[in-house]
Amino acid sequence: MRKKIAGCYDRDVDFGILFGSRRKNLIGASVHFARHTLPVAMRPARILWHQMIGFLFIVLAVAPAKFEYKAIQSFKGDAESWTKAVLAGIFIVVMLSYGVSSFLRARKLSRL
Repeated sequence: MRKKIAGCYDRDVDFGILFGSRRKNLIGASVHFARHTLPVAMRPARILWHQMIGFLFIVLAVAPAKFEYKAIQSFKGDAESWTKAVLAGIFIVVMLSYGVSSFLRARKLSRL
């Protein structure tokens, strides 16, 4: 027996899949598909995620390099010069280390 869903569909369209035992089979098949497909699709997605984050961190490390270069060129030995040079240097080192570690993690995931 066909149930009426909407008036815009042709009368020959079978909506029985949306009701009763056929719906349970559809849901079961969907769950089965998701359990077997998602783990396979998540691995390349995680690798790509780590690569994109690594690229972002490396860009964030390279961006203040010009500022660091100017801070070292105009270094006078006073507290302000030390602060500018050291803080920019620490920022660059931290961002580079995060970027490199993210690329290494992506490489490790791709070799599993």
